[in-house]
Amino acid sequence: MQQDAIYRAAAGFARACVALAACAMVFAGAAWAQSGEPIKIGFSMALTGGLAPNGKSALLAQKIWEEDVNAKGGLLGRPVKLIYYDDKSSPAEVPSIYTKLLDIDKVDLIIGPYATAMIAPAMPIVIQRKKTFIGLLGLAVNSEFNYPNYFAMIPSGPDAKPAFTKGFFDVAVDANVDKVVFFNSPTDLVEKHIAPGQRMRVGGLVKEGSLSRGDNLAVHFALTDGSSEVTVAYRGQLPDLFREGQGAVAEGALDTSGTFQADTILAKHDERYMPKEVADALKKQGHWQGDDQNKDARAPRGTIQ
Repeated sequence: MQQDAIYRAAAGFARACVALAACAMVFAGAAWAQSGEPIKIGFSMALTGGLAPNGKSALLAQKIWEEDVNAKGGLLGRPVKLIYYDDKSSPAEVPSIYTKLLDIDKVDLIIGPYATAMIAPAMPIVIQRKKTFIGLLGLAVNSEFNYPNYFAMIPSGPDAKPAFTKGFFDVAVDANVDKVVFFNSPTDLVEKHIAPGQRMRVGGLVKEGSLSRGDNLAVHFALTDGSSEVTVAYRGQLPDLFREGQGAVAEGALDTSGTFQADTILAKHDERYMPKEVADALKKQGHWQGDDQNKDARAPRGTIQ
């Protein structure tokens, strides 16, 4: 998927070169346009290093464009020739490559490499030589340079920095907060004075000796984080691995009596798992005795002091 997007961007990138070349011919005069010499387009591309998979995809699209244009007679009667060098995905390689393209290879046009970190090092040379420059998928490269002859081939638009995250913030702003379910520990319920009826999740250890069963699958038990506890009422089949002394999360709401009326009970999915929210709540209260070195809160058994 990503390489398809890069391929399409690079193809459009190459077509933009046609317009640049045509403009260059107009300003250079008819003799230059009809000389028959190839139109040399120079650039660097990441063919090795971390950016190589994307760089190779971009180069493939540009070479296809080159072959297609030349098969149709070239550009204004002249063949197109791509001259490129591997920048090794290293920004340090870029300035010398563009200097070589301009001073030794004498290219007619220069275009950008792939990605922000590769394009930016070429900008001082481009600006010094007063060249028109197109960057391939560079993120806000020109925000510091403000060079009028720089153009970006990127779908995020002219204000690129916030463009990638704007959609996420728009969704958050438009979200119905009433539908968001927050996690709380038993201590949170006490300290925050949460009003009855507010839907949430509450988690902790199932207190030893607190589980009682009634008719029609009704159960009551207490969840504790070592400092506070809350009584949970639930009607339904408990998870197979639900146990006293083990971590559990209940989803529902407090009633006016302070009992947590749950409609969903979540428990560990294997013998060594402690729900992360529960482990975090226990750690916050200083009662976690699980394996702190395990980053995803998996431990043989969480206990409280």
